[in-house]
Amino acid sequence: MDLQTFLTYMVLGVSVAAVYAISATGLVVTYITSGVFNFAHGAVGMFLAFVYWELRVNQGWPTAVALFVTLGVCAPTIGVLLDVLVMRRLLRGASVATKLVVTLALLLAFQGLALAVWGIELRTVPGLWEDRSVTVLGDLVITWDQITTVLAAAGVAFGLRILFQRTRLGVAMRAVVDNPELCAVKGLSPNRVTAASWALGSMLAGLAAILIAPGLNLEVNTLSLLVVSAYAAAVVGRMQSLPATFVGALVLGISQTLVVGYLPQDNELVRNLKPALPFLLLFVALLLRPERRLPERASTHAEPDPPALRVTALLGVGAV
Repeated sequence: MDLQTFLTYMVLGVSVAAVYAISATGLVVTYITSGVFNFAHGAVGMFLAFVYWELRVNQGWPTAVALFVTLGVCAPTIGVLLDVLVMRRLLRGASVATKLVVTLALLLAFQGLALAVWGIELRTVPGLWEDRSVTVLGDLVITWDQITTVLAAAGVAFGLRILFQRTRLGVAMRAVVDNPELCAVKGLSPNRVTAASWALGSMLAGLAAILIAPGLNLEVNTLSLLVVSAYAAAVVGRMQSLPATFVGALVLGISQTLVVGYLPQDNELVRNLKPALPFLLLFVALLLRPERRLPERASTHAEPDPPALRVTALLGVGAV
C-alpha cells in the first residue's frame, strides 16, 4: 500500500480519534466532578444530534444558528436538569452500583424519547461545510469537516486546560467531589459547580455526536454506543488525566482505520475486529494499570431509604 493511501487512512483515523477524544473528555469532566460514571453520555449526545437535525434539516435553520441553539441552549439545559432532577436527589450517598443503574436507566429513557419524537426511519446529517475539501500533498484530500473536527478537539483540550488550571470554577470542579463542605466554606456552591460540570459534559457529548453524525446514519443505537469508544479512551486516562484520554482516543481512532485499510475485509474475524477494538483497549488499559482501579467516589453514608410503596406504584404506572 502506497504512502498516499496510508496518509488517507491516517487522516480518517485522526478525525475519528478527535470525536472520541471530545466525547471521552465530557465523560471525564462529569466523573471528576460528580463521581458518576455516566453510561447515558452517548445517549445524551445522540438526542442532541437529533435536535440539531431537526433544526438544521427539518426546520431549515442556518448551520451556525442550529449549532448555537443545540449546544449553547439545549445541551446545557439538559445537563443542568440531569443534575438537579436526577443526580443531586437520587445519587447523594448512593453506592457506585446504584449510580450505574440510574445512568443506564437514563440511557434507555433518552433512546425512548428520541424514538417517540422522531421514529425509527434512517436520516442523514449534512456536513458542517457541505462536503467542501482541500487537496494537500499531491492527491490527498482533506475535508473541511475533518479539519473542523480536529480543531474542535484541540480547542476543547486547550480550553479545559485553562478552565481547570486558571479559573476559580475549574479548581472548584476538581475539588467539589472530594470535599463539597470545604467548597461551601470557601464561598463556592457545590450545587452550582456540579450543575456547570453536567452542562459542560452534555455540550461535549452533543458536539461529538454532531461531528461524527455526517459519516453515520442518524440512528439511535449507533450514536448511543459511540460512548463505548469514549469509555475506553477515558479509562486509558484513568478517568482523571485529559492528556492521557486524548492519547487513548488517538490510539483507538487510528487503529480502527488501519484495520480497515490494511487487513483483508473478506475475513469474518477481521470484520469483527474493528467494533471489538474499544473493548480490547479497555481490557488492556485495565490490565496494565491495575494499581489505579476506578475509585469509588461514594461516601460511606448509608443507602437512602426506598420510596414509599404508593410512590413506587404511581411512578411505575406513569412509566408504563
